[in-house]
Amino acid sequence: RNEGPQNCTFSLWETWSTCSKECGGGERTRMRSIKSPLNHNGAPCEGQLAEMSPCNTFHCSDSHCIDCKWGAWSEWGDCSACSGQKYRQRIIAHMQNDCGHKCEAGTAKETMNCTGVCEDEVYCRWSEWTD
Repeated sequence: RNEGPQNCTFSLWETWSTCSKECGGGERTRMRSIKSPLNHNGAPCEGQLAEMSPCNTFHCSDSHCIDCKWGAWSEWGDCSACSGQKYRQRIIAHMQNDCGHKCEAGTAKETMNCTGVCEDEVYCRWSEWTD
């Protein structure tokens, strides 16, 4: 019996799982499996075996909004060159909840023009050959 190539096939998606939260933004998942694997140089399955999706993203009525809060600034770094830049950065100290304001990514780092130490170029000087 000479069978030709058999391509991989997926099962149908299972139903979505229950949402992980009742409000305030949760996630749900669904799964599928490989129904028949490839055989005799058939094509492999392409795609995911699991999917995640947001759910219940509405605000919880009994909670109050908490905004994102930045931590303290680091010290300024060294100047990058004779006439360059230096920077400092900070990290998020507290993330926002589902209805709070996000921290703007562009405000995590500050740069400043600076003048570093500009040293004169030094060249070596050859001495006379000796015996």
